[in-house]
Amino acid sequence: MNESNTVISLDQLKKRRDLSELEKLVQAFDLVTQSVITTSEHEVELALALGDKETAVKERIKAGGIKAARGMFQYCYHEITGSREKLWHE
Repeated sequence: MNESNTVISLDQLKKRRDLSELEKLVQAFDLVTQSVITTSEHEVELALALGDKETAVKERIKAGGIKAARGMFQYCYHEITGSREKLWHE
């Protein structure tokens, strides 16, 4: 998903009346972070195909940082809501 698709999806998400603000936040965070991870994974593949190991490492680090942030978000969600449901499956 590219950045313009993410913006469109966020706009659609904001208009949903069937979701609480918390549910919208969870879905928005998932949408944006998953978009970054997917883009980074594609960049890693491209860099490796071009023999650019330095860029591949940088992109892997970026994706890893975003994945760590997703874990922190999930931890905070569980602490605040008391829910133990998985927010996303990784």
